[in-house]
Amino acid sequence: MPHAIREQTMGIGPQQVVIVGGGIGGLATALALLRRGDSVRIFEQAPELKEIGAGLTISPNATRALISLGLGDAVAAIGSVPDESVTYHWESGDVIRRRSMGDHYLREYGGHYYHMHRADLHAALLAEVRKLAPDAVHTDHVATGVEQDETSATVRFTNGARATGDLVIGADGVRSITYATLFGATPPTFTNRVAWRAVVPAAAVADLGLAKMGSIPGPERTASWYNLRGGELINLVFMSRWDAWVDEDWRARATIDDVREAFVGWCPLTRELIERLPADGILRWGLFDRPPYEHWSQGHIAFVGDAVHPMLPYMGQGAAMAIEDAVILARLFDAEASQADALARYGEVRRPRTDWIQMASRQRADFWEKTDPRAQLGTAMADAHLAIYPYDAATAPLTAGASRPPIADDISSAVALSSGA
Repeated sequence: MPHAIREQTMGIGPQQVVIVGGGIGGLATALALLRRGDSVRIFEQAPELKEIGAGLTISPNATRALISLGLGDAVAAIGSVPDESVTYHWESGDVIRRRSMGDHYLREYGGHYYHMHRADLHAALLAEVRKLAPDAVHTDHVATGVEQDETSATVRFTNGARATGDLVIGADGVRSITYATLFGATPPTFTNRVAWRAVVPAAAVADLGLAKMGSIPGPERTASWYNLRGGELINLVFMSRWDAWVDEDWRARATIDDVREAFVGWCPLTRELIERLPADGILRWGLFDRPPYEHWSQGHIAFVGDAVHPMLPYMGQGAAMAIEDAVILARLFDAEASQADALARYGEVRRPRTDWIQMASRQRADFWEKTDPRAQLGTAMADAHLAIYPYDAATAPLTAGASRPPIADDISSAVALSSGA
């Protein structure tokens, strides 16, 4: 049964926390725990702590979570706010929908919808963590496994080092070593889809008159774009069915010819966008799916982000869910009398929400990628993502029912919380 919210905050004392992984989820978790008084050490496998990649969506739910972590000003400085979202027809290029965003989203959901460069958000989180704990980050530490006893947990590294804490948090991504050590590696399923991504200077597409945020969904494919860094850059994304198996590395290089071949017969706008891709700067990402995970913690070990709920990108919530995890986990440590009680409730509170978003992300591509996407407009499933945005991880009741999006029955059945759905 779900636990009721405590009328009085009890809280546990400061903890010694080891975090495996220095990405957005790991840094957000470190910041949340540092703010509640925990001592935190972060171990990152890369020789240098920096984020690469391209654009990132930060929806209102993630914006409010970041504000609660003290990053409101930083997010406003690095984020671009689209005034509207424009959808085009894949064959004719005609505008088939415009959706107001900007201040409308701020009024409706209590936070802006931002686009930003992943590296900028990572840098902002890292700067804030280092303000509170200058020596918290340890790079060039590749985890090989984790073990625990009745009082603590220890991470082992390839360089022979070991790190012990009252709590170990696996924030080590979709191929999490910490999760695999306890529960085994979850084999991914190739979705027969790939995504090509690139960031280009705005000047390279200035003659196309692009909206700040746009998409072109069509048969088994989607093209989309949005502004970064105040409009200085444009993030371009092309997704397509792909019969040939590819690996899961989102940093693999690709060629323009690959993208051209996938979008033969599409409207002139799509073809023009493809021609503006940088010949040496296209990243290919094989999209793999996994079922919702059952375990969120064991003993003195817990997980955040892709380590516990890897999801496809079609709802734009991967980073957002990791940030929410961080806020909820810190709140539970403040609300419960023991670490064991807090971790027992952690998965209970988070799973209904992340499971639903995982399943909705799985369904969304199939839903949109029809011959005529105009038929999908105006349906409940078309706007299912809007149900995610009102949630505020910093203030929501710490119950399972409060976290799941309030969704219509037809959406519930479409994305039933079942690994077989």
